[in-house]
Amino acid sequence: MRVFWTSLVAVVAGIACIGATEGAKIPVAPGMLTIAPIQVPIVDGGHVQGLLTVKLVLDSDGGDGAAVTAAEPRIRSALLSATGEFARLRASPYIPVDATRLSAEVSAAARRELPAVKRVLITEVSARPA
Repeated sequence: MRVFWTSLVAVVAGIACIGATEGAKIPVAPGMLTIAPIQVPIVDGGHVQGLLTVKLVLDSDGGDGAAVTAAEPRIRSALLSATGEFARLRASPYIPVDATRLSAEVSAAARRELPAVKRVLITEVSARPA
């Protein structure tokens, strides 16, 4: 049991470290904000099987862009958590990623943090073996 918890802590720490990569926040259009790439491990049976990489763009109502920018750290945290959960439950490095479902899950997570977010667009997604 101790090995299980140690492995779980290592995986969670890995998610936090991998997802903490910084990138430029490039405004694409009014009401849109590019999020730095998110990378999370694909874990199956307590072993890291691969890596899920996602590039996202927030699409919000054209209102206050400053509110979206101010909430970006909270939104990114929610996106990281939702992507990690998706990778744990529904991703494999050997089959195509269900981008429609991933988009729905990360959109719901972003809306919980900031209701002004209409949706989260996926501009690139890949799952590759470790």
